[in-house]
Amino acid sequence: MTKNKNLKQLIIVCRDFDINWNQFLNPIYVGVESGAVALIKNNLPIQFISGDFDSINKKQWELINYQQKKANFKVFKVDQKKDYLDSELAIATALKLKVPFQQVVIISSGQRWDMILAQINFLRKYQKYQPILIDEDNYLFTLKAKSKFIVPEHLLNYRYISFFCLNDQSVTYNFTGCKYYNASDIIINNQDVLAISNEFDLTVTKNPTIEIKSGDCIVALSQRIST
Repeated sequence: MTKNKNLKQLIIVCRDFDINWNQFLNPIYVGVESGAVALIKNNLPIQFISGDFDSINKKQWELINYQQKKANFKVFKVDQKKDYLDSELAIATALKLKVPFQQVVIISSGQRWDMILAQINFLRKYQKYQPILIDEDNYLFTLKAKSKFIVPEHLLNYRYISFFCLNDQSVTYNFTGCKYYNASDIIINNQDVLAISNEFDLTVTKNPTIEIKSGDCIVALSQRIST
């Protein structure tokens, strides 16, 4: 799989932490909660911001209001009683506004496992939009059956790489450029741990490649290495 230079990514920023903003393609930025502050601090163009803003303090809200008047982006404030998580509300709003995007990237973080599981479910629910989940130490994305993915340089900074089935169908994959089971066909289902905590081995190849031979797959990279 090669990167499509014409691909437009909807970047939903839900938290304020350091991230490499240059990794995105034709980004359309949406701010959710403190993610709106992150976009303002980094002087990034904002399509709109949305959420119930229950985690925004007075000073942050003043900053958002000031920037909104200056840049004239839309603000969608909703009641805390709603049928979506804030990040999914941003997706729904973008679809309603007919924002032209092909891929969804959610930048978030948190300690609540229920929220983490809900975000992972977005990988399944919004598979059409090739979703990516990013937090301080993790990067999750999906690969379709019969696809090939050359791992880009910015993802080689993660220490561990693991594979999971996206749905109930088993996955057969082949991973060249790793420490364990290099260039071997591996079959996994949702009960297997065989594909957990592999690592890149750049002595094998400088361009690690993942080939999904059957089944749809979740790829999870974790623990960023300081560079």
